[in-house]
Amino acid sequence: QLMENPNDYFYTLCMPTGYGKTITSLKMATWLIENQDYEKIVYVAPYLSILEQTSDTIEKAMGEKPLEHHSLAILDSSDEYEQRAGENQLWMESWAHSIVCTSFNQFSKAIFPKRAQDVLRRAFLKNCVIIIDEPQIFNPNVWNLFLCGLEGLSGLLNLKIIFVSATMPPFDYGLSKEPASLNVGPMYKKERYKLYVKEEKEDEISLANLLKNNEVMSQAAILNTIEDAYRVYKELDIDNAYLLHGLMIPIHKKFIIEKIKDDLKNRRYPLYVVSTQVLEAGVDVSFGSIFRALPILPSIVQAAGRVNRHGEGNEGGIIWAFPFYRSMEKDTRSYIYPKELMRITDSLIGKKEIWGENELVDLVRQYYIEMFTQNTYEASLSSIKGAYIGRWEELSNFKPFSDEYLRLPIFVSWEIEEEDFLDKRFIFLRNKFKISTSLEVYERYSDSNYMSKLSFQDKKQFMILFYHYVLNLPVKHALQIASKEEFLSSKIPRLNDDYAYDKKIGLKTPFEEYDNILL
Repeated sequence: QLMENPNDYFYTLCMPTGYGKTITSLKMATWLIENQDYEKIVYVAPYLSILEQTSDTIEKAMGEKPLEHHSLAILDSSDEYEQRAGENQLWMESWAHSIVCTSFNQFSKAIFPKRAQDVLRRAFLKNCVIIIDEPQIFNPNVWNLFLCGLEGLSGLLNLKIIFVSATMPPFDYGLSKEPASLNVGPMYKKERYKLYVKEEKEDEISLANLLKNNEVMSQAAILNTIEDAYRVYKELDIDNAYLLHGLMIPIHKKFIIEKIKDDLKNRRYPLYVVSTQVLEAGVDVSFGSIFRALPILPSIVQAAGRVNRHGEGNEGGIIWAFPFYRSMEKDTRSYIYPKELMRITDSLIGKKEIWGENELVDLVRQYYIEMFTQNTYEASLSSIKGAYIGRWEELSNFKPFSDEYLRLPIFVSWEIEEEDFLDKRFIFLRNKFKISTSLEVYERYSDSNYMSKLSFQDKKQFMILFYHYVLNLPVKHALQIASKEEFLSSKIPRLNDDYAYDKKIGLKTPFEEYDNILL
């Protein structure tokens, strides 16, 4: 399809989850480089988990280590770059590499730069193929502004843009021309899963019983809030069950995901996972069935991508979507999702009780048509006029995610003995700095003499190790854990209560206080 239509500048690659979108988009990018004299690849992802996973895929598939630029990016430690330590920050900030993996946040700064360093990377974007993964996660309020800026930049720098997703958002109101559509249809003889829509509501007790009574060897439940997930996990009360949510430090979440993958690979059944939306995007796991508390339609489809993901089940998998009411009284769905999008979702999926995998493609398309008919999200485009007459900050301050909560960092001590499941990057850094415990990490961070003696690159890498133990909490909640004085004196205070963080459930706190925050 690309060879038949090679001269467009914007493409959409629409493929079901688990079909190999990353490899396909890389093949497209290399074809454009070979045949149209493009020079490099920039891969853009919403979340760190997706970004790091894809970076590893690129290295294995192409034999080239990408430059990673994000909040926890690890610089290349080879001798070549060690000798250029003084240049590393400029090298990383400007994306001076043949393959770059970066985040929505960092890429948005190239379109609407705020600092001189943000502008530098534009020189290294010329004649580049940009792969933008999971664009539907972008904040809809600024989606059209992002597209408008991207179209302007593509004209200046001769860019090819490939949007990659199973649930593609519309481009009508942000681009002057619809992207060329590249589609991959069903490859399996049988559909991988079916969606069952239930009208009767469930609560934490009934859902836990459904999981225990469901004769499937691997299954997950995805809830809309941490409190809901914790309640289901507690009611499940099974030793080989996992809980996964956003109030776990990064290394803890990575550890649990690796344990889940290993259990699935080695068929340690029965396996139960209870999670928030953390499991929905970018996690390459496959369950026999998933119970999904009703969200909005794209989230249902993303969750379904973790069911019989590679067509390994002979009978196909099942995803159940149902209303979840905490204690059969409180509908927590509305805490997270806009009412209008919930209404559109319910109207569409309520037309049938059972949906096949392939039917969901058209259903998602209809969802976005109705979503943007209700609200075209063009208000943000007025910022362009403001920037044109001198108010550039109206553009440079826009955020790709809708979570606008100001957050504060807390360091959490966390130890684990099962090192086989620890992130390899984390182990590399821990060994480099000869550190064996999290407490040692914080002690060195607090030692100004030690930190001042580190080279720029070593300090950067040390802080990457440090942030594996950091939770970023909304200000109100952070100040319940540490005082203003501790933040002023330490910048990143340590969670002093050793019993306030649990190896299974993460931060021990009233989870209900986080009901309206997507974690």
